[in-house]
Amino acid sequence: SPTQSSWSGDAGSGDGDPTSPPETQRSVLCKDNNLPVVQFSSQKYFCIEYEKQVALEVLRLQTNGKSSRIKWTTKDHTAVSGCNYVAASGFLEFGPDEFEKQLHVKIIDDVNWGGMLEFHVLLEPETADNCTIGEYLHTARVQRIDDEIFPTDKYREQILSGHPHEVGAFHLLIEYFRMNMSDPTIRKGTFKLFALGQFRNMVYITTLCTNIFLVDSVLVRAEKFDEEGKLLKQLSMLLAIVGVSVVTTGMLHYLDRMKFTWGVTGRSRMKLMCGLTEAFLNYTAASRNKVANSGELMTAMSADTDLLIKAGYMSFVEIVRLLGKVVMCIVFQASAPRLFGASKTALTSVTMALFPVFMAIIISARLKVTKEALERRMEKYCAIQHNVADVVSNFRLIADYGRRWDFMRKHESVVADYSGSDRDVLLTLETNGYYVRWLTCIFLGIFVVVAGMDVIEGHMSTGVFLTCLRVLSSFGSIWAQIYAACLNALNTAPSLERIIKYINMESDSLDRMAWGREQRLRNVSLSEGFRKNASSLSAGGSPFDTVSIEIKMLTVVLGRDLSGGKPNCLQTVLLFKHLCIQQGMLVSLVGHSGHGKSSLLRLLGGAVLPTTRDSKHTPRTVDGLSGQGSYFVPSHLRVMHCTAEPMFIRRGLLANLRFGHKSPDSDDCSVERIKQVLEKLGVSAKVLLLLDHENRNEMQDPLVWQNALSSSDKQLLHVARALISNPDVICLHTPTRYQSNKVAHRVFTALREFVDQRGLCVSASDNDKMKRRPTTCIMTCTKTEAIEISNEVYEVYDGGIERVNKDNDGHFQISAEYSD
Repeated sequence: SPTQSSWSGDAGSGDGDPTSPPETQRSVLCKDNNLPVVQFSSQKYFCIEYEKQVALEVLRLQTNGKSSRIKWTTKDHTAVSGCNYVAASGFLEFGPDEFEKQLHVKIIDDVNWGGMLEFHVLLEPETADNCTIGEYLHTARVQRIDDEIFPTDKYREQILSGHPHEVGAFHLLIEYFRMNMSDPTIRKGTFKLFALGQFRNMVYITTLCTNIFLVDSVLVRAEKFDEEGKLLKQLSMLLAIVGVSVVTTGMLHYLDRMKFTWGVTGRSRMKLMCGLTEAFLNYTAASRNKVANSGELMTAMSADTDLLIKAGYMSFVEIVRLLGKVVMCIVFQASAPRLFGASKTALTSVTMALFPVFMAIIISARLKVTKEALERRMEKYCAIQHNVADVVSNFRLIADYGRRWDFMRKHESVVADYSGSDRDVLLTLETNGYYVRWLTCIFLGIFVVVAGMDVIEGHMSTGVFLTCLRVLSSFGSIWAQIYAACLNALNTAPSLERIIKYINMESDSLDRMAWGREQRLRNVSLSEGFRKNASSLSAGGSPFDTVSIEIKMLTVVLGRDLSGGKPNCLQTVLLFKHLCIQQGMLVSLVGHSGHGKSSLLRLLGGAVLPTTRDSKHTPRTVDGLSGQGSYFVPSHLRVMHCTAEPMFIRRGLLANLRFGHKSPDSDDCSVERIKQVLEKLGVSAKVLLLLDHENRNEMQDPLVWQNALSSSDKQLLHVARALISNPDVICLHTPTRYQSNKVAHRVFTALREFVDQRGLCVSASDNDKMKRRPTTCIMTCTKTEAIEISNEVYEVYDGGIERVNKDNDGHFQISAEYSD
């Protein structure tokens, strides 16, 4: 089956985030403390389309000695059932001592590129028997990895090696057209456009025939008629001709309006833009570094996609229409003399046969010059994009160092270069156009002389002569339009090559799939161990809450391998001998700068992957981080990685604070709780005032807050957003970097409460606390207070990591140089 997907954001928008349950279901999530909680073992699963099926593990976190039963079902998102996967549903039944079950969903393989598509598998709370579904992992996101490349696999080797230009512009465009035609919506709309184009050509031929009839059979003979009946007959003919014109114009008007609803350009744009965005969001760090602040990527995501669709694919549609018009003109010229009683002349046939030959010669002669001019212009255009991105992203640096003038001069230079290249392109295209005009002028001159003599001698009627003259004139115009359409399509070749480059850059999806499956297999083995010892497990508690985060003998290489596998000065080797963090702990990482604290935190937070292995089982670099050894983060834990530098999206303050939560309209994201979290962290009164204004819709500019707050408040908001999302594990980089000791104390107190109460600003009753999963906080910090309130402290140094012990007084034996 051809790939059919819906990139539209409307899918799943009825209940907010795709992992959010319907409003009617939220009231039954994790409310009964006596029932076992059933949830997926991970919030995200990966599969490759050729694998035929994907397995999802469902965990029962507790047991009460009874069997449990719940129904699951699939739901479309960007993947469509019947095209990308097989819709399924069923029941899972857990025995009295079972903690894990698997369900399977069949995957449909295809040969067309469609990007990474996603569907969901839901646990239905209303069908739960002796269980309740988890508050967060009740919905699994299954991402189907496409094993084809964009646009097709025909030139896979050249594209993946980074040399699509070796294929040639024409062949790449053909493959792009093939890819578009593989989409049912685009294919159906394209055939409709083909039909509309040929209908327009038929209207043109009908108009030609009507003009001959009007000149030769109506207006000329009307002078000889003096009888009233014959005059009325001629009048009716004129009215009929007008009626035909009105009807065809009305039909064209209706069809030209309807063509915008056929979804060709919209669907094509959705596939390209969303494909580029999805590719970027799944890049490896090495791939992202290649496009950091890249004007080319912005050009590819915006201007290139529109150019490729409007000037590329739609030019293909226009060429098909024009070729149909050429055929109809040839048929008309061959049949018109016989139909309208004129003698045949071989001149028109010879003209129509020679015209495309000379056109092919012109195109081949001017192709190289035109392509080079177009490529130079696109290169200069990208230079403008690079410069603009550089200025926008580095404005503060430019202003602080007084370099505005230098950057203006640089921008003037790149704009001047682009203007020069654009002038060359316009000159080249204008010259190409005049070659076609001169060719048309020569053939028309010959026809006027030869066919004009036939009219004078009475061998051809005036109507046929004028119509054939119009056809020949339009014949040259048609070939000029075909030539222009070919040039338009050729003009999109650099854009297509750029899109191909960025869509097919290296992704970490396969690595994340392999790593996630490894973690889930560990969960399965743990579940089997729990089943065998079910009789000894404590009632009410979950054995999964006792599972630790572990690193054992993990050798990590930081930095890119620039020397073919040999050690180099840009790499640092760390040996993580043993790291074991129990759930429900507050852990601090200390050590000198540059010795791996942040890298370890990124590893624990899932921002980078520990290792992947090739067919020889040797480690290779992934995201600048490679290693070998044992690394385990339980897959059912929701891990939040919080960077050192505050980051915000271009939305309002409230939307940013709710950004990390899967259900923005839940009680966890209420304005009251958000205010409580902010107050505990010690944000300024200005932040609370801005929040009140936004909540009452009194803020005219929802983005004004981002420029109105201090660095201290921004960092507190950055931490607050992570705490509001209620993760199971939170990894914080220096959460008090910009804070005074007073505010830092409040931050550490809040983090301690987050761990002790299994959430911040939540119900503190023992009964409600037991319903929540243990929460863990891992942070890097140099403040003494952070170290003292921690359950465990690990020292990261150049070459390894070790657990810090406590002295007889209960204080961590840590060097004073690591703290203030």
